Amino acid sequence: QDPAVIVALVDEEEHLLLAHNASWQRPLASLIAGFVEAGETPERAVEREVGEEVGLMVDEPVYRATQPWPFPRSQMLGFSATLAAASRREPVPDGVEIDWARFYTRGEFAREVLAGVIAPPGPSSIAHALVSEWFGEALPDSPLSGQTPERP
Repeated sequence: QDPAVIVALVDEEEHLLLAHNASWQRPLASLIAGFVEAGETPERAVEREVGEEVGLMVDEPVYRATQPWPFPRSQMLGFSATLAAASRREPVPDGVEIDWARFYTRGEFAREVLAGVIAPPGPSSIAHALVSEWFGEALPDSPLSGQTPERP
């Protein structure tokens, strides 16, 4: 199995970073994710992936949970982390894997999901669990269904 990481990254005001992978067809907004490289710790993979994909630095990645993930045959290790004090404040998508990324307040997230502007991660995913934990309650229903699952 190939280990992968996914991270719920929040800034100092508890805004959550969501991003859109360029390979997704619908406006799915999910968390930064990626594979752990040989010899790399999962925590270091979180730091590297966030840096590579959106140009931000993280502090204190904290392990939350693991989910078997069949794309292709992975264990998805879920983390939460905070934006490093020394980091830039706004994400800069790499333009290859990530085509947009931004921090959301809980209110902004709910409004955009309900309006169909973004679709949250699917309910069977660890990303959904991490976003729900940040949101503090069940995620709002999206008029967008059948979105492509997130992949590292």
